[in-house]
Amino acid sequence: MDLIYNFSIYKFDNRNNFYQVIFNGTPDKFLEVMSDQNYDFEIKNKIWVLNDKS
Repeated sequence: MDLIYNFSIYKFDNRNNFYQVIFNGTPDKFLEVMSDQNYDFEIKNKIWVLNDKS
């Protein structure tokens, strides 16, 4: 998680929160780091959606 420089809520509505993340690495490295923390992303049309693992 040391490679995450900053993050913020970009916008939100009644169903979704949209975040902007500044990561000092490649997208593949970000996905690897997040997977190690049990976060799973689905990527479609350049939109990354965090899947619920509950």
